[in-house]
Amino acid sequence: METKFLKPKLYDISQGSRIAYVRQLRSLSRKDLAERLNIKGEAPAKSIIRYETGKRTPTDYRVDELSSILNVSSEALKKYSMESTTDLIYYLIWMDELFPGFNINLGKAEKGVDFDQFALDKFFEEIADMRLKLKQGNINSKEYLEWKLNYKIKKCDII
Repeated sequence: METKFLKPKLYDISQGSRIAYVRQLRSLSRKDLAERLNIKGEAPAKSIIRYETGKRTPTDYRVDELSSILNVSSEALKKYSMESTTDLIYYLIWMDELFPGFNINLGKAEKGVDFDQFALDKFFEEIADMRLKLKQGNINSKEYLEWKLNYKIKKCDII
């Protein structure tokens, strides 16, 4: 039997919402996160608020710091350009969190966008396998979420 855990609400797939979601999932206040990031000043939590509301975009270095502190893949928190297979896969991971069980089926890619079919097929196989494990009770919803937040695309998956 699965043990329930409190999961925060994901409002959208913006970078700020994803940062807020994982911060809350890890039970960190904005102040705690600002301290761990070594943000100084009168109101360090305001920097986190700016990230979470999209008023400020964290640098790649800061995304790496955030992901390390929050114990997730940096790909889970980066800003997506949707010009790469990696971005598409992580976007789909977040769509699955926003709309659990949504149909991940892609037709032909839009003209001008070059997605790696091998990496996408591998991802679809892996997420289908993880969903089956969840449905059969072999993993719980927290383990499924952790898998998504730490999903890694191996270099050999992208041609």
